[in-house]
Amino acid sequence: MDKPTMQAIIRLLETMEEGILYIQGKIKQQDIEATLTVLTDIIGAFTQIEKNIKPSDRAI
Repeated sequence: MDKPTMQAIIRLLETMEEGILYIQGKIKQQDIEATLTVLTDIIGAFTQIEKNIKPSDRAI
């Protein structure tokens, strides 16, 4: 995996962390409905990271 891809993944992980913290706060406020869009975005981001990592696994 090249350096720009790794840097993009790190930035995406940081954004995902912010989303998870947002979800955690909303759940504590019992506002679960507000979390659905963010949770869907986090799942999509995880899928994109997985797609970018998998080709590296095959090269091993």
